[in-house]
Amino acid sequence: MKKTVPTLKYKLNKTCGKAAALLLPLLAHIVFLSGCAAFDAPLEGMLSPPKLTKTQTEIYNALTLSIGEQSELIYPKSGEFRSPFVLFNMDGEPTDEAAVFYREKSPDPDTVSGLRVNLLDFMDGQWVSVADRALSGADIERVSFYDFGAGINMMISCSFLGQSETALSVMTYSDSLEELYKTTYSYMDRYDVNDDGFEELFLVHYDAALESNVAYLVGQSEREDEGSRFGLLSSAELAADMASVQRLTRQKIKESHFLLYIDYSKGDNVYGTQLLSCYSDNLLSISLDKDTSRRYNSNIPMLYSTDIDGDGRVEIPATSPMLGYEGLTVPEQMLEVDWLVINEESVLTASQKYRTYISTGYEYIFYFPVRWQDFVTVQKTENNTVNFTLYDMNTFADVVLSVRTADEPPEEEGWEHYGDSDSKVYIKTPAADAPMALTPDELNSSLYIVPRRE
Repeated sequence: MKKTVPTLKYKLNKTCGKAAALLLPLLAHIVFLSGCAAFDAPLEGMLSPPKLTKTQTEIYNALTLSIGEQSELIYPKSGEFRSPFVLFNMDGEPTDEAAVFYREKSPDPDTVSGLRVNLLDFMDGQWVSVADRALSGADIERVSFYDFGAGINMMISCSFLGQSETALSVMTYSDSLEELYKTTYSYMDRYDVNDDGFEELFLVHYDAALESNVAYLVGQSEREDEGSRFGLLSSAELAADMASVQRLTRQKIKESHFLLYIDYSKGDNVYGTQLLSCYSDNLLSISLDKDTSRRYNSNIPMLYSTDIDGDGRVEIPATSPMLGYEGLTVPEQMLEVDWLVINEESVLTASQKYRTYISTGYEYIFYFPVRWQDFVTVQKTENNTVNFTLYDMNTFADVVLSVRTADEPPEEEGWEHYGDSDSKVYIKTPAADAPMALTPDELNSSLYIVPRRE
């Protein structure tokens, strides 16, 4: 393919002529190496903003007619709706409404950023601005629409510069645009907490007055004294050492009664689980009689509260050093994972259900049989091999099981593939009469291969 070099028009003066003349061949060479593909599209087209569709142009014209041209369109950063023009049917009529997000170029001095939303409705064949509202925050993070039980609501999340919390505004539109609820949050999830067929918002917000995080349950309610309304249902103060929420998991106890498991970070690779009781939209913090703290290092994967055995009950992971590792620093320790289960008759108490070792890459879970507990520990060796070893008189003794994860079968003798065809787990067992050797049934009930994720 013939490569062409654009003609370079220049004029050399007496001072810089020599330097420019030396540079021109080099510039031409660089342009030549870039290939002709670099000039397939004109520069003007590459720098111009996306062109508006016919509908967007009509909406934009109606917007400027209402607010003037002193505005900058704002794009939501995440979620399903990434355009400044968000079309959605909010009032149940045949046509959509349009929410347009923009920033005033010369905002009022009393406003923080000039961030606003303008709502337009399609009336008599044309778009008409029906409402314009200021928004808290510096940028639009996400726009979404949900039916919490009384029609479509628009949720707008906005971020602040240099702050971890996000502003939330929940709006509805029928004859007018109404803001139903406004707050800030560091964590948000949607969950049908009370099992009524509609989701509620679960929010966590730091309360400076309490110097603690607080959980809020927000949604639609039917109350005799207030009728149907959307807003705060209940709240509960959370653990004082909570730095950030990682995940929320729900478990049904009985009709209208749920347990909420909040996995959270304490900082410095230490995590815990906060338990909340939710009965008929009322949140209550639960202080357990067991420590749910867990540490992490390079020898253990990230773990959350989950129904690890599929019995419908959530188990909480808690870690402690394996036998022989108690005196080492945290980065050096091998950690066992105790899984705690809540007593449903008394949600203030928990008991240990399993003691496990979990492989670093979460390829397998080993459930320690009762007769191994307090006698067997683990040692990591090369080739992703873990030896389960007797610990006697403060020393590592006989190996009673070896487990290896590998893409290919080990070359050494004695290794057997374990699990289905997708498994990467291989085992080596001692003689059947060796001390603490597992029977085939014990091995099958103790070693669980985690299904590989696509």
